[in-house]
Amino acid sequence: MEQWKPSRVYMVMEWVEGRLLRHILAEAGKIDPPRAVRMALALCDALDYIHSHGVIHRDLKPENIMVGCEDQIKLIDFGIAAKAGARRLTFGKLSNIMGTAEYISPEQIRGRRGDARSDLYSLGVVLYEMLTGKAISGPQSVCGDERAAASRSRPATRSESHSII
Repeated sequence: MEQWKPSRVYMVMEWVEGRLLRHILAEAGKIDPPRAVRMALALCDALDYIHSHGVIHRDLKPENIMVGCEDQIKLIDFGIAAKAGARRLTFGKLSNIMGTAEYISPEQIRGRRGDARSDLYSLGVVLYEMLTGKAISGPQSVCGDERAAASRSRPATRSESHSII
């Protein structure tokens, strides 16, 4: 009997019932601080899991976060994910910069691969957007210094959210 050998590496993901965080933000504008923090902590757990398996998402943004019942979080779209220590998990030779401008980490802007810290940076940007209803900066920040100006601004949030943050 011939032994079966896989010919390709592939990822299989479950079907997830829920809504994109982007759609929730579009409807609500911003998310109540306790809920946003719960969601961010669930994202931390998801990132911890993939990072512990050597995978870096590299494109964390509201469009790639599914929110299920009771705010269960699932990361989706690993299209530009990278495996630590490997040349590349997926093809991405279209540009040196990989990721979405508003959520991309500074090292990715500089054309570097990034690591788990890059995903954590993006998580911080997503949390900022959940709390304020606004993205931290625009796509033009990839080429300019707008991100620096945005990082110096403090959004007008309710006082109790400052103690949570």
